[in-house]
Amino acid sequence: MSPIIVALQSTTIDVPSTTAQVPLTTAEVLPTTSKVPLTTVEVLPTTSKVPSTTVKVTELPTTVKVLPETDKVPSTMVNVELPSDSLARLGDILGEDKISFLDDLEASICKHIIGTGRQCVAVVQKKPNPDGTDDDPASQYILLTYELKMDDLGDFVKVLFKFMRKKRHQGYELDSALTAPVLDIVQQKFSCLYEAHGQEISQVFLQALRTDDILLESFVSRLSDMMSTKASREAQRQIVELIAHQMHDALTSHAARVIGDGVAHCSTTAVGSQVPARVLLHALSTNIGHVISEFMTSTVFKKLVYSLVHKVIMAVIVGAVVNFLTVTFGGSVGAGALSFVLFPVMAGILYQQAKELPIKLGREVSKSVRDHLSLGFEGMNREILSGTFERIFEGRELLEAVAEDPDIKKMFHNLAQEFG
Repeated sequence: MSPIIVALQSTTIDVPSTTAQVPLTTAEVLPTTSKVPLTTVEVLPTTSKVPSTTVKVTELPTTVKVLPETDKVPSTMVNVELPSDSLARLGDILGEDKISFLDDLEASICKHIIGTGRQCVAVVQKKPNPDGTDDDPASQYILLTYELKMDDLGDFVKVLFKFMRKKRHQGYELDSALTAPVLDIVQQKFSCLYEAHGQEISQVFLQALRTDDILLESFVSRLSDMMSTKASREAQRQIVELIAHQMHDALTSHAARVIGDGVAHCSTTAVGSQVPARVLLHALSTNIGHVISEFMTSTVFKKLVYSLVHKVIMAVIVGAVVNFLTVTFGGSVGAGALSFVLFPVMAGILYQQAKELPIKLGREVSKSVRDHLSLGFEGMNREILSGTFERIFEGRELLEAVAEDPDIKKMFHNLAQEFG
């Protein structure tokens, strides 16, 4: 059989020649000599000033304050406060004398006012004193007194009327002539109260150390600095830690109950010196009572009490005097009263009652002060005690007294050798 030949029709594919060029995106390549566009930066010459915010610095002078002897010893102590339980104990002690204290105060004020006679209604003009100080309210004004003169009642009642209406006279504030002496009496009575309880206050203050480790360590540290031993700073630190630690243990143990009974020489440390805590306790108990007693008779304590009394009592005194005069004049000083009618009426009443005024006013003012202090007795004591505690433990008097104790000097000398 012959083979069958089939002819297939082929499809011709036109393949482009390799020489054909593919369309390209034309990119312009800059020659190396072309410059790249730059942001123009202006370079200032060295003589040009750079713009800036001008800050004006004012040089303040350095003020050096010379501290008086009564000021506090500089220290790192942040806060010195009498613990609340100590305040409560002393409050109870002072509270036992509250009634007798108020009785004596009321009687003393009344007696003083009666002793002034008709000048109990005198008025003072208060001119600011350029030499006065903030811590002494009594020094802040110069007082000019307008007295009650029976032959010149007309001029006096004009000033008295302004005082009652809280108006100024010749541009200056007016006050009762009783204010300053009554404030003095109150201050003196409080000072006597605290002097009478100086021993109890000293004991409670000393015991308060055991509740404040920071205060205890600070006191010992300042005492160590005051002793001026030749020990290194590290030795000083070890001495302070030793004494403070032993003091804390002694004050929280039975030793705290025998302070002042000659316990300074009853025990020794491993190296043969007296127990530092006992020596310090003995020195503190020996000197703190005397220091507190002296403080309570000092100008600093009187200013502390007077400042508080001035703040609490002054308005009470003035209010009592004004109320008494208003009642005495029968309301004739009302706002609608005419001066040419009012002043003669006031003068007539003063003339008629001049002899009775001191007794009546004495009773009025003394009772008002007593009633007010009866309500604020505990609060005033808290402030006085807190201020006294702060002064004693931040001041230099107790530190200096303890530092002069012979046993303290010997103790620090021995410790400096042991730790040096």
